[in-house]
Amino acid sequence: MSDNDKLRHELTRRSGVMADAQLDFDAMRDEARSIRRRRRIGTGIAAAAVLAVIAVPTTLVINETRNDSSPGPADTITRTPDQDPSPPAPDRPTSVPDDKEASVQALEDMPVGEAPTVEYLHGDTIHLRDGSEVPAPETAQRITAISGYHGGWLVAEEGSDDDHADATFRQYDASGSEVSTTPGNPMFAVSNDGTQLAWWTWNSDEEVGELHSASPSGMGEGDGPVQETGDASWVVPIGYLASGELVYGATKEGGGQVTRVTDFAGKVRDIDGLASVSSTDQLGNRIAGQTTRGQRGDELRAIVVDGTTGEELWHKDGWSLGRFSPDGEHVIGYESGPDPMKVAILDADDGTVVTQVDLHGDHGLGYDEVVWNDDSSLAIEAYVFAGTDAEPHPGAVLLLDTEDTLTRATDVDAGDDGWVFLPTP
Repeated sequence: MSDNDKLRHELTRRSGVMADAQLDFDAMRDEARSIRRRRRIGTGIAAAAVLAVIAVPTTLVINETRNDSSPGPADTITRTPDQDPSPPAPDRPTSVPDDKEASVQALEDMPVGEAPTVEYLHGDTIHLRDGSEVPAPETAQRITAISGYHGGWLVAEEGSDDDHADATFRQYDASGSEVSTTPGNPMFAVSNDGTQLAWWTWNSDEEVGELHSASPSGMGEGDGPVQETGDASWVVPIGYLASGELVYGATKEGGGQVTRVTDFAGKVRDIDGLASVSSTDQLGNRIAGQTTRGQRGDELRAIVVDGTTGEELWHKDGWSLGRFSPDGEHVIGYESGPDPMKVAILDADDGTVVTQVDLHGDHGLGYDEVVWNDDSSLAIEAYVFAGTDAEPHPGAVLLLDTEDTLTRATDVDAGDDGWVFLPTP
């Protein structure tokens, strides 16, 4: 499950009723961390691209990275019943499914298809693309992000002793021995060819944030270049551009989110016109994100811009965006509306809907992380929506392809463990 989805959506939801309030950044940050510490709470939505806290000046921004095939070893929401006072769209059900037993049975009865192509962690086992399984490193806290690195693993473990970070990065070598530990944020970005991995950590000695970009392969011959992130209090790597530059989201205390691009050689530039940033298409040199519209600035507009000039290529009102497909042909879309929102595969050239699924209205399911399984299908971490925070919510990974086929790709989990998808292009 993606904890940043929960945080992102919860703060976005709350901003709707606090647009005119003067919010305390530290209080929001503390609340953010408390949200992220929750396990599966059973009322989530993977509003995967809603990165902005709309109309709130002290924006907190969390992002997901692109996923499809991860670098392996040896060579990664919530809602409450009153969250959306607006009426449902005409084609949406006016009441949500609340029969947990029926929803569990529907999940069990869903057609079973191929296993996921994307690599993932479930429980204490990492499932690799070739069908093999390897044990995950032993950690004291839950793993929230993980990537193969220098023959071993780079792991983001839930929780941090430093107020500047939400997780603890631990590097393990091929023997399973811990190499290093540092505070950081549990998100990765990977270049399209898989040769570069990016992440952000907090240097406690120097009191500065640091973006890293390094080759995940090899056997530990250096960690690559580092870009200091200055006065930004929250930083997430997003993805790479055709030039090899890295796009990242940076949030300052008392200010909103800024989309920035670094070449890791001292040059940093801003991309204007985005209220938040979701993903990059390295092959097409494009950036996907959101902006706001309307008199109160509380209406979402999905937008795709040129990665060099920042010029708008297209927009889609009432939508938000997730990740581009690895081949750049499609992009994940979320149609604004009552939670859980419909998930769609959009044409990346103009935002046209290719296929769309209403997991809640049709199947009684909520969802957390949504990633690309391959160039033409999504892997969706779905779970039974009905129930209380105190009880488990059975779930499974579903696959949705461009031909509108929805299948179950894993066994149904009783609700004890979520899935952590490994970061990939």
